[in-house]
Amino acid sequence: TLTQTGSPNTSVPGSYFIQVVLCDPLNNCTAPRQVQIDVQDTISPVVSLLGSNPLVLDVYNQNYEDPGVSASDNYYSENSLIRIVDNRVDVNKLGSYTITYTVRDGANNSTSVVRQVNVVDRIAPVIELLGGDPFELVWNDTFEMANEVRITDNYYNADDLLPLLQKTTTLNVDAITGKYYGGTRGWKEITYQVTDPSNNQSN
Repeated sequence: TLTQTGSPNTSVPGSYFIQVVLCDPLNNCTAPRQVQIDVQDTISPVVSLLGSNPLVLDVYNQNYEDPGVSASDNYYSENSLIRIVDNRVDVNKLGSYTITYTVRDGANNSTSVVRQVNVVDRIAPVIELLGGDPFELVWNDTFEMANEVRITDNYYNADDLLPLLQKTTTLNVDAITGKYYGGTRGWKEITYQVTDPSNNQSN
């Protein structure tokens, strides 16, 4: 028969000591022995992302607010939990980034969750016509302008966008040189359009 004196409080972490005595059916008993019992918290906090995942941000948006996380623990209060945020987001550069949230309780149990953040460009380039509009072209003359348009964009450089410029026209096209010319009289059009590397198309 095992006789125990004292008992641990399993609701509160800590070290507890109890005294045990073991007796056989003839009541021969061992000397009392002290036994240490450690009650530990080994359960990690529960952590949930708040807000969207992935989170989509417009490039250069300095005013975004991190939605953060909610956290709870089996023993420690929410206010006592230690929160560590590793934010790798660069809002000035397009790309995919992460925010890692780590929540640790007083027993050094921790949980980490990761949010993906995509920094994107959703604004289309703007094309400004240079020169006359309408432009007067003499019959059978070649249409030549050093600078036909100016392209501006919220993120990409004009030099990067100019090679992407697409032109369509109702002017005649020289089969050899590829240049436009006024082969027939009347109103003609040149339509300019550019799509930036983020797939935003000008109007």
